[in-house]
Amino acid sequence: MMRRFGKIIRAYPASTLKKSNRDFVNGGKIVLSPHILLELTDAGIELPYEFALTNPTTGKKTHCGVLEFIADEGKCYIPDWMMDTIGLSMGNQVVLNSVKLPKGTFLKIQPHSSSFVRRIANPKVVLEHSLRKFNCLTTGDTFKIHYNKKDYYLNVLETKPGLAVNIVGADCNVEFAPAVNELDEIEKKQKEMEIEKQNKKDETQSDSESESTSESELDSEDDDNQKKEEPKIFVPFAGAGYRISNKPVIPLTEEEIKKQIEQKKKMEEKEEKQKEKEKEKAKKQKMIKTKSIEIGGKENTNEMENENENLKNDQKEEKIVKRFGRGVKKMTEEEKKEFEEKIKKAEEDRKREEERRKKEEAEKSNFVAFAGTGYKLGKRKK
Repeated sequence: MMRRFGKIIRAYPASTLKKSNRDFVNGGKIVLSPHILLELTDAGIELPYEFALTNPTTGKKTHCGVLEFIADEGKCYIPDWMMDTIGLSMGNQVVLNSVKLPKGTFLKIQPHSSSFVRRIANPKVVLEHSLRKFNCLTTGDTFKIHYNKKDYYLNVLETKPGLAVNIVGADCNVEFAPAVNELDEIEKKQKEMEIEKQNKKDETQSDSESESTSESELDSEDDDNQKKEEPKIFVPFAGAGYRISNKPVIPLTEEEIKKQIEQKKKMEEKEEKQKEKEKEKAKKQKMIKTKSIEIGGKENTNEMENENENLKNDQKEEKIVKRFGRGVKKMTEEEKKEFEEKIKKAEEDRKREEERRKKEEAEKSNFVAFAGTGYKLGKRKK
């Protein structure tokens, strides 16, 4: 069973760190405090460390690795492009959760400018070299690459086998989609072509229908107005992409799109269930308070005490489950007591070891250098 780690810390941009360099600012790794490293080792989290960063206000999420543990306690330094994608600003809170991502097998990248593919001789090699600064990628991210004294922005349109993948030592197939500015130019040309076609049709219709009745003219005008009033529905990523060899890429099928929508719905349902549980706990506490106020005598004090004890026991069980897993809930009351006693003994042993270490350090500090008697050549004592 995989162990997890979670914490809320303050986010700061990488450019504000004194020891920041270009690889850190343009990479996909963050800087944490040494205290978090101790907590990760105590929790038994295995290397390599991978985290999911979520903005609690907007709910946006991305994934990253760790570069160093040199930050101050309670702080986290994140690359600027990563803060922009999540929507964070300096000093905002961010939720840090440990994850284990699958190895990536496919990446679909879309550059913002066509110069990345046209001006660079081998853009795939440049991309592979720059992705060495990253541990993982997430669909929907927009990261930055610095090459030949220029900054290039790239969109992550698709990742397989999941929405977030680990790319360290992975053999990924990379495909480039048409650049954003190229798509804008194509849309402009299509609109111009449609306008020209409509003008030609109007001219031919005016010549041919000059001898027709007014009723036919009104019908044609109504049809044209209906066509103009029909809104164009935007379908994201519906067009076919192209590789470097100009071979077309097969777009997503309806089944794949439905699967992605179902995954999002499941995540939303889980979040709603968690919120409902928290609301129920708050309601129980309010009911207890109201009952204690309404009851003035000593008749129902035992019932109130029992309810308070049940709530405390539930809270203890939740803490134990969060720390040691769900298997603890299946224990009997006697087994739970034995389990709690073992935990107390382990804490007492740890405190004893700390006291022993402190005593050894104090004895070492009392050591006086050159306190013994010396000897000369030919004499016994100095």
